[in-house]
This record gives sequence, C-alpha cells and structure tokens, in this order.
Amino acid sequence: MRRFGIFLILGIILSLGACNKTRTNEGNDSVMGVANSSSANVDSSAPTITVTDGKPVVVDFSASWCPPCQQLKPIFASLTKEFEGRVTMVTVDVDENSDMAAKFDVHSIPTLIFFDANGSQQDRFEGFVPEDVLRSRIENLLNSPN
Repeated sequence: MRRFGIFLILGIILSLGACNKTRTNEGNDSVMGVANSSSANVDSSAPTITVTDGKPVVVDFSASWCPPCQQLKPIFASLTKEFEGRVTMVTVDVDENSDMAAKFDVHSIPTLIFFDANGSQQDRFEGFVPEDVLRSRIENLLNSPN
C-alpha cells in the first residue's frame, strides 16, 4: 500500500509539471498571438523566428487540455501586459500547429522558448514556470547583448 502511495504522489507531481504532447490535430500553421503577433512571425517552414520589430520574442507552446498550460496562461498574459512594447509574446496551440511544435522539438507542454532581438534562441523551459522565474528570464533577455 505504501508503494502505491509513493507512485500516486510521484504521478501527481509529474502531471503538474508538464503534459506530454500526445494529442495532435492536423491544422493550420497560424500563430495565436497573446500580444502583437504581427511583429514576430513563427515561420512554419523552418524552426526559426523572424523578428521584424527588433524586440525579443517569447513563444509559449501549449494546449487547452493541459492543466499546467492553463495554470501558466494568466501568468503569461500578465507578463505580456507588463512587458508590452519591449518583448513580443505569443502563444502557439500545439493541437492547431503540430508541425511548428515538431520543428521546434516540443515534446512536452508548456514549453517556453526565448529568442533575442535577432531571432536566435537563447533559452527554453519545459513545464510550469513560476511567475518570478519567468519575469527574471524575460528581464535577462532584455538586458543581454544582442
């Protein structure tokens, strides 16, 4: 019985951290922007980000059925407002954009990928990220030389 309890607790902890990307629907390659997504294009033909406004970009790969993604959603929205005009933040639904998720090697969600103002990937987090950690990483991205 004790062994079952340990496995149950371990399973709950793991499920809170990240969701394995097992649900996929073939869909369009559009980017659902949380902020101004027209200033950053996630290229569906190659794993690159095209930055057109000289701002760093944070991409949140997530899905509506993923509990950690839903937990991160209000934090991401709050930070989008906080860093408005300085960082472009977009959300990509992996069910609607499975090809894009595959090109960026996204295997669990949420996955956050950070790009500098030149479009080069600087960092990535998989699983839930607390607000203070995410804010700190965005500030580091803004303060890093391009």
